[in-house]
Amino acid sequence: MKKVYALIIGLCISFTGFSQSCLPEGITFSTQAQIDSFPIDYPGCTEIIGPVTICGNDISDLSGLSSLTSVDNNLAIGWEDSENPLLTSLAGLEGLTFVRTLYIVNNLNLNSLAGLNNLDTIQWFLSVVGNQSLINLNGLDNLKYIGSDIFIEENNSMINFAGLEGLTRISQAYVYDNPALVDFTGLNNVDHFSGIFDIVGNASLINFHGLENLTKADLLKVWYNENLVNLDGLQGVTTLSSFLNLDNNPSLVDLTGLDNLVSIGDDLYISANESLSSIKVLEKLNSIDGNLTISSNSALTSLDGLDSIAASSINDLQISWNSNLSTCDVESVCDYLADPNGNVFIFGNAAGCNSVEEVENECTAGINVNKLLGNPIYIHPNPASTQIIVETLLVQNSCHYILSDLNGQPLIQGQLSPSKTIVDISELVTGIYYLKVTNNNFVNVFKIVKNCY
Repeated sequence: MKKVYALIIGLCISFTGFSQSCLPEGITFSTQAQIDSFPIDYPGCTEIIGPVTICGNDISDLSGLSSLTSVDNNLAIGWEDSENPLLTSLAGLEGLTFVRTLYIVNNLNLNSLAGLNNLDTIQWFLSVVGNQSLINLNGLDNLKYIGSDIFIEENNSMINFAGLEGLTRISQAYVYDNPALVDFTGLNNVDHFSGIFDIVGNASLINFHGLENLTKADLLKVWYNENLVNLDGLQGVTTLSSFLNLDNNPSLVDLTGLDNLVSIGDDLYISANESLSSIKVLEKLNSIDGNLTISSNSALTSLDGLDSIAASSINDLQISWNSNLSTCDVESVCDYLADPNGNVFIFGNAAGCNSVEEVENECTAGINVNKLLGNPIYIHPNPASTQIIVETLLVQNSCHYILSDLNGQPLIQGQLSPSKTIVDISELVTGIYYLKVTNNNFVNVFKIVKNCY
């Protein structure tokens, strides 16, 4: 009988050492005493099923929770209307490997996430908000997966994302109002944002260093970052599957970092960046599949850089309130105005780009009349839909013409007849072409606009 009792006791002791699920209704810790007594009140509890909240004015030590390995619901350390003023680290949570959602909110003196070193999976959200002493995310070094959004907001001392080096993919990230954030160091291994990448109100952000391995994102929104100079660090990005929105970044000088951007799946919106003087770095961009808006960029003088965008990929076009913008007759805009796909708004810019008519005139400037050795060549109508007429007195020497596309590919060629030559362009697609007229003494090139009406 003694052996039987001994066996039963041994089994009881053994079972208490196994992992156990508990607390399906969850638990709230509001005092240090509750945390200290957790191993006694819930012996063997390692996997909490319900939500866990840790909020208390005297909570300073989480070692009473050292048995926990997972929280299959929300784990909230601090919350919007409460805080843990004495908590400086998360030591004691080293056993955690899994949580469904992790909220770290309003812990004013928390300066480290040490204690979460073995956490490798967050099934849904990571929210780090209002932790005024937190410098970075060190302590999350083994985190490999976040299933949904990341919120990094109002952490006044955070300078970068160090601690997230284990992540390679991120769904969506919202980075709001972190006044000390300088760059994105820590996200060095992330190659893909599958959703929104929203960067708003980070006063010390200078560039996007730390994102050099990023190649693709869905939507990039960069707003109200007052010291952002450029987007350096995004050179690996070739595709944005949704829109690019750059708005109210007063120190943004150029778009360095977007050097290799080829396509945007929706709108391109560049507005109210008062120091932006050049967008030339966008010269590889060939498609936007949405609206093109360039507005209220007071230092911008030219749209050079937008030349390669296919006009057919632009829906509505708005170029407005760029007070020094005088050069709008880039290929994409001229092609679009020849055959618009939507609404056109051009106003409030400098002379040459202050109305649709001014831009159209610049697109066709110099192509109707030219003086060659004292003899005029007239090309009309221009723009044209079915034919152009070339009139000249310069026939004493043989004159040859070649009509080419913008890549220099010859499409139509022949000899100019005395007085007048009709060139049929009815089979050409709408857009910009070049007519080269040559003889033994000269070569001259005229810009021709083919429209659809």
